[in-house]
Amino acid sequence: MPTQQRTARTFFEKAPPQERARVAMHSQPGGYRGFQPVYANVTQGYPDGHQALDYMRTIDNFTSPCLAPEIVEMAKASDVFPHGEIEDAVRDFVSHAVRAGVAVMRAVALGMGLRTRAF
Repeated sequence: MPTQQRTARTFFEKAPPQERARVAMHSQPGGYRGFQPVYANVTQGYPDGHQALDYMRTIDNFTSPCLAPEIVEMAKASDVFPHGEIEDAVRDFVSHAVRAGVAVMRAVALGMGLRTRAF
């Protein structure tokens, strides 16, 4: 996916501070989506030494009595994309990833002797 990589690299290397701030996680409702600078995210108690753009699928009208309210709000939130080609690159990547995931799950189903659309 060289196009997506080039597009992301361009953002990380050249986006002005104002654009990074506009799409920063802390500037979004809930703070779960968007740009995070180096060491802003923590994984297993350690700060991550990388920048990231975090996006998730938005689930409209999502409710769950089993999940904490902040998780439900995270699922309902919308992504905020930087200006430029990032949104198209992300959506293109996601479509490829979903197709690959479907193919893997069909193969798993076949391996288990199930219908290919069992999952």
